[in-house]
Amino acid sequence: MPKPHQAEQVLLHLRYGNHDGAEKLLRAMLKSEPRNPDVLLILGVVHSKKGAQADARHRDAWHNLAIALSELGRDEEALQASGKLL
Repeated sequence: MPKPHQAEQVLLHLRYGNHDGAEKLLRAMLKSEPRNPDVLLILGVVHSKKGAQADARHRDAWHNLAIALSELGRDEEALQASGKLL
């Protein structure tokens, strides 16, 4: 079972959006308890959140590109960039 202060540190990292910090602590916890279901579950959640953030940034980039191209009158390219959002 993880030590209470370790769990609190993980929760603080997650509360403030520091998924890398939480992952680092969770991986350290797994070294002493590689089959701890709670740690494995939370690590899975962290990975999911990190992936969702990356996907959101990727969508934002395509959206911003589409807007910029449209403002430059490059409508066909803007449409193609918008298609990447789907």
